[in-house]
Amino acid sequence: MESLPPVSILISTKGRRKLAERLLKSIKGLDYPEDKLEIVVVEETAEPKPIEGVKYITIPPENRGFAYSRNVALRNASHPLVAFTDDDCLVHPQWLRELVSAFKPGVFGVAGAVLLTEPSLIGYCESILGFPGGGIKYLVNSDGKLKPTKYLSTCNCAYLKEKIEEVGGFKDQLPTRGTDYLLAKDVSKQYTCLYNPRAIVYHQPRGSFREIFRWFIRRGRGELTSLGLIEDKKGEIIHCFSSSLTLKILVLMLLLSILPVSFLPALIAVMIVYYSLILYRYYFGYRYYKSLGAWLLVPLVKLVMDLGTDFGRLSFLWKRPGKKESIPSKKVL
Repeated sequence: MESLPPVSILISTKGRRKLAERLLKSIKGLDYPEDKLEIVVVEETAEPKPIEGVKYITIPPENRGFAYSRNVALRNASHPLVAFTDDDCLVHPQWLRELVSAFKPGVFGVAGAVLLTEPSLIGYCESILGFPGGGIKYLVNSDGKLKPTKYLSTCNCAYLKEKIEEVGGFKDQLPTRGTDYLLAKDVSKQYTCLYNPRAIVYHQPRGSFREIFRWFIRRGRGELTSLGLIEDKKGEIIHCFSSSLTLKILVLMLLLSILPVSFLPALIAVMIVYYSLILYRYYFGYRYYKSLGAWLLVPLVKLVMDLGTDFGRLSFLWKRPGKKESIPSKKVL
């Protein structure tokens, strides 16, 4: 216990006080020296309510995004090692120990496994498909071992604070999702980061098609909003086009209308092939969760995710040319 380093746990929250309090209760159960823990909670609210036992900081409700609030948390962190989790998570008692244990010489960031709280069939599908934080996809691929990674989600990760500062912190000029992905790209491009499957948090799933669709609309918008901050813009644009389900459907419809085949039977055959290929690709999900119903539902949930992403991209492009997100200039420390 004496050899464990001091850590600042950074949490950003907005309008979810009960969830944040539930998370803090689980943090109190960590197997980690209490005198080596600092908990920094940044809440975006117009009605501050201090929380006992944490460094509580408020920022006004200006919709600046979680990247901004995480930068505020970073500036107020006292320790050189910082860990992130989200307000809709619960942490395993060994979570922080496992994150810290992976910081060997030459390692500057560590991500952990994200499992489910209150799982449902759709929730299982989210996890099988790799959301959030890689879901069980990363967990299964790791085979129980430390693995190099370039993706660190702020629902479960830790960094050396100085390395985040070296790359300029979270890109808080973007009031959108995906800024943890951009930070991880910047850090892992220069430094080694690892995935530790034994560092576990439990995330609350969306659990409904409506919530998943809305979630991926935001992800689709975020993809295009962040294009100006990505060095490989051409690669990202190619990815957006090549991964677009809408474009694939349009191309398929065009081919079926041109080819000398009966349209409806051919369409049904294509749908059966698509469904079968998705089941085959994500068969590991059935082996892990042992839920036949969830595994059979995976192709439909993926369809909703892909359509939501495309809708988000299109809604971004529908804006008037040159129109930008409104970002307040006022700084809050």
